[in-house]
Amino acid sequence: MKRFLLLPLVILIAVIVFLFTGCPNPDEPTNVAAPTITDHHAVTEGADFQLTWTDNAEGGAEIFYIYAASTDSTNNLSYTVSSSDRASSVAVTAWIGNDESSKATHDLGLTKTQSLEVWSTADPSSDHPSFVQFTNGNATAISEANSDDATFYIGNATQLEGIHRWPGVTTSLDPAFADAVSPYNLASGTGNYTDIWPAGMIAINATYYMWIDRAPLGTMGVEDDFVKIYVVNIVDDGGFNKVTLNISFQGEDGLRWLVD
Repeated sequence: MKRFLLLPLVILIAVIVFLFTGCPNPDEPTNVAAPTITDHHAVTEGADFQLTWTDNAEGGAEIFYIYAASTDSTNNLSYTVSSSDRASSVAVTAWIGNDESSKATHDLGLTKTQSLEVWSTADPSSDHPSFVQFTNGNATAISEANSDDATFYIGNATQLEGIHRWPGVTTSLDPAFADAVSPYNLASGTGNYTDIWPAGMIAINATYYMWIDRAPLGTMGVEDDFVKIYVVNIVDDGGFNKVTLNISFQGEDGLRWLVD
């Protein structure tokens, strides 16, 4: 009788041991080595993004998973993520059997400048800068005296204007602007931009795209940069317009993705 009474206890202990030690934990590190990203660049005039990597898995990976806005897989060592799958980062993992490596990730997040105050060039005060300069993606307001270093400015009519339009500036940049459309995270392609925009003054709560075009001018490539500009506010400041902007800069050369 005691033998039969002990049997359920033995089975229970075995089940507990299996649950806590026998089931694989997907969060535990595996023996599959992660890939190494060796190249990344915008393609298709900045609409798509290509990632290339090396296979570090012992014996070679059976398949690779690509993580962007959705997940896909490939047997190749390169993959092009389309604009429809755009995200703020792209990652790749290696698989052998049921084991997946850790992610090799490339960051495509935006460099953001919040609440930048600039004034229209109609304002004569030297304390009210109208020009915007980028340093490693960070935007700062600068005065006319330093306008050679600027990318764009707020013109007399409170419009966005490319710096090449300002008299006396020596620059190789040819910035241009376009209206942004929902979901406000993919800059427009060629044929949609002008170097002074909009036709009237910029609007509060409006979002605009900026294409910082570099030689060869008129074509989109990895030599260019793309920016999203959101107009937080426009107020009268002593008879002249002060504009507050949120600016988001894509650091991946030539890529039109502007995903927050």
